[in-house]
Amino acid sequence: DNKKLSGPESPIPSDASLNILSKDVLQLKTQFQPFMNLSEEKQRALYQMICHLLLHEETVMQLENMLDSLCSERSPGIIAMEELKSPEKPCLEEFLQLVGVHLQSKHQIYNEELFLAAHYLLGALAELSSSSLMLLLACCALLLGSTPRFR
Repeated sequence: DNKKLSGPESPIPSDASLNILSKDVLQLKTQFQPFMNLSEEKQRALYQMICHLLLHEETVMQLENMLDSLCSERSPGIIAMEELKSPEKPCLEEFLQLVGVHLQSKHQIYNEELFLAAHYLLGALAELSSSSLMLLLACCALLLGSTPRFR
C-alpha cells in the first residue's frame, strides 16, 4: 500500500492554509468539467461503475494501464480487449465507451476531454491504498441511494 508523504517529502506543508490549494482545486474543477457535461443518466452509470471498480483494485490498474497506452499511443489501432483476462471485461468495455473511447475504431478516442478526465480519475484511484479504496467505497455506498452527480 502507498505511504503518506510528510515532512520535507510532502508537496504541501502540514501547517499550510487550505487557501494555497484554491488554484489547484480550480484547475481540477476545470479538468473534471467533462463529467458534468454528461447526461444525468451517463453520470449515474459512470458513477456506479467507478463505485464497482473500487472493489477490484487489479481491474483499476488494468484500466489505468489501458488509458496510459492510449495516451502514449503505444497501442495504435483497435484496443486489444481480448488480452484482458479480467472477469470485469464487460464493465471495462462499458466504462471505456462511456468515457469517449470507440473500441472498434481506428480513431479510438472520440471525446478527448472526457477521456482525459477519466484518465486523471483512474490515475488517482490507482494510486490509492487498499484501505483508502475501501473508505471511498463506503462513501459511495452512502450516496448510491441518491442521484449521483459529479460536483
